[in-house]
Parts: sequence; structure tokens; C-alpha cells
Amino acid sequence: MTLSDLSKKLCSGQSPDELLKASRKIQNWVTDGIVLPVTGKNEGRGVHRRYDQHEACKIAVLFEATRFKLPGVILQELSGLFDDSRPIDAVLQSKIGVRKEPSLKKQVASEFNELLKRANTDKSAYMSVIPSDDDRSIQVSFSSDEKFIRNNSSAIVLNLTKILSTLSIDNT
Repeated sequence: MTLSDLSKKLCSGQSPDELLKASRKIQNWVTDGIVLPVTGKNEGRGVHRRYDQHEACKIAVLFEATRFKLPGVILQELSGLFDDSRPIDAVLQSKIGVRKEPSLKKQVASEFNELLKRANTDKSAYMSVIPSDDDRSIQVSFSSDEKFIRNNSSAIVLNLTKILSTLSIDNT
């Protein structure tokens, strides 16, 4: 999927200005290392950056999270969640690479993968994000129960099923 494809899906039905803003936001994430295209960070002029399905899902979640005006360090933590949950064979076959310091334990990464699979099959899947007091880290929890939303009134709750349906792709 290219940058243009992603922007169109994330901004479906919105103005050309919003489409341009979305593209610039994703390009800034690439510059900051939050998102990494499979084709490499800087392949030269006229080369369309391509994103694999896992990275496209990450971009969709980050895009939704920006509506809550989260600081960049929190977006990096969310990005790390996706990077840590990336299947190892996909990491080795892509140019994205392995994170030096995993932000999650294997159990949490496995739980997140299961939640992404559930979201992709149109079943309820929610993720809550609670930034720390200093906005330097996050506490993340996952659920497939709608009661989860009511019990997390002070958290940012992302409906992964709805977010991933925007992309209409398989995230595995």
C-alpha cells in the first residue's frame, strides 16, 4: 500500500486539504522513525513509499490516536507496540528491522497480536491507552468486551475493529 492509498482510506470523503494533511503527517512519522516503509526511509525522488499490512495497521491506529492530541513520545510508544508484535519472520524479510529495546514483554505482544486478529475478523476489539503523568510512557490494556469502554472513562479507548475496517486489509 502506498502513502497515497493510505491517505485516501484514512480520509475517505474528506477535502483534498485533509488528504494532504494526512499525507504530510505520515511523512513526518517516517522522518521521525515512528513509521518505516518497506521500501526504505529515503529511496529518492519519484519512488513511492510502500507500507506492508502490519505497518498500514499501525498508521491507522496512530492516525486515530492523533485526534486525542497525544504527544510524540506517546505515539512512539504506540508504534513500539506494533513493532514488538510484528511476527519475527516478517521482521527479517522487511527493511524495518528489529527494535533494540522492546517496549513490551512477549506475553503482551502476543495478546496484542490476538486482539489485532480479532479486530480483523469484525469482532469487538478495544485498546485503552493511559498516558503517564509526565506524558513519557503509556499503560496499555486490551479487551474484546464492550463493558471495557464504560470501565475506562479516564483512558483513551480505541476501537481497533472500526479503525482496521477503514483500511479493508488483512493485518496478519
